[in-house]
Amino acid sequence: MRKIVVYGIGKIGKKYIDVCIENEVEGLILADSNDDLWDTDYRGIRICNPQSVDWQKQDLAVITVGDKYREEIFNQLMLCYMMPKEKIIFWRETLILSEKETYNLGNMIIDEPINAGTIVTGRELGSKIKKDSLNDLEKFYFHADHKVLNENPNPPAMLGRIE
Repeated sequence: MRKIVVYGIGKIGKKYIDVCIENEVEGLILADSNDDLWDTDYRGIRICNPQSVDWQKQDLAVITVGDKYREEIFNQLMLCYMMPKEKIIFWRETLILSEKETYNLGNMIIDEPINAGTIVTGRELGSKIKKDSLNDLEKFYFHADHKVLNENPNPPAMLGRIE
């Protein structure tokens, strides 16, 4: 089971956690800088002080705040908590995989199994797909450095909608 921290338990964070729970994502750690939230819980998961998280043992940190605080939290996770940059992602850039769904990958061939009931990045998903089964656009999306192609807060690739 992956160790994933959801950072930011406001409106966006709560909706993101709801989608994770609906899709049976396990092992979430919730963190927020608001000390009024510490040692309370949301949906049965304890909200903790970010300083109490062992950031080096986490597989992924998902920032679940609006654009206004995105960079500030990203920098805090890197500089204060020494979380590696490649393990920090904004919620809009994640895929929540469900145990209940069947995924049609078209002509793409999976090289190794994908665990459902977890959160992955597009790059992680792409790393499990045989490159020779991808067309040029898919290769660009999964393997090239680029900005997010879809700034829609509810991209079609994300399973479970957050509105």
